[in-house]
Amino acid sequence: MSDFFKAQPPLTYFFTIRNDSADLKWKVIGNVKSCTVSSMGDKVKNSLVVTDLNADRIAEVWMIYKRFCIDDESPSNMKIIMYHGNKRYSLEGVRDFQIDGEIVKGKFTFDDAFKNALPAFVKYAEQLWKKNQIE
Repeated sequence: MSDFFKAQPPLTYFFTIRNDSADLKWKVIGNVKSCTVSSMGDKVKNSLVVTDLNADRIAEVWMIYKRFCIDDESPSNMKIIMYHGNKRYSLEGVRDFQIDGEIVKGKFTFDDAFKNALPAFVKYAEQLWKKNQIE
């Protein structure tokens, strides 16, 4: 794979399709961390998850991605974005990392939308973070 494709941020588009027309409802273009020499946005295994945690028949779409520099030993960032209908929620922070054989715990923050979200959404976001937090 060429370096051009490795450096591209993750892209996610959500369309509704009715008859012969498609209507773009939202899109996510992930940021790639600014690096001195080269950069890479690393996709997380199973980085797209669809749920209906509140059983309202409106899917929650979860996107997970990491940002890090190949030429940098700093810890990678991770962001989890969730859409419920057209409402966007996100949390981001630094993943756990290792220095001299010791694990340094990362941390994350919720955006304002998540701070007011249903407890089921918050709990699931925390579970996704924990599952993907290790470097």
